[in-house]
Amino acid sequence: MKKRSLLVIEDNPLLTKLYGAAFEDAGFEFMSAHEGETGLALAKDRQPDAIILDLLMPGADGFTILQKIKKDQAMKRIKVIIATAARKEHDMARAKELGAVDFFIKPEITLADLVRRVISHIDGGDQDGDAHHNSGLT
Repeated sequence: MKKRSLLVIEDNPLLTKLYGAAFEDAGFEFMSAHEGETGLALAKDRQPDAIILDLLMPGADGFTILQKIKKDQAMKRIKVIIATAARKEHDMARAKELGAVDFFIKPEITLADLVRRVISHIDGGDQDGDAHHNSGLT
């Protein structure tokens, strides 16, 4: 079976390191970028199964990067999960509208739960109608 792959686009190096350890322990190929445009180039080149995308970063914000991913024929199949530090209903709605499959509030989720949610999206959980059972995108 092909190894699942994940790209994290996150400007906080500590969070990136924590995500990397958790997802590598779960058997993922893990990639990271610390700003949006670098992440976009990496996504296009490596075609990960999923992306965890921070909303607030220097340079292009997460919404801009999400739009570019979903408009690109080569990348639009990638499952994008939005990460943010604050619960804002309008951000959740906009993320869903732009094509994100999930949305999580960083301080409100454990790494184990995040790994399970990403696996669920990659393995097709978002096609059976229950993928958003535990997310902000209901």
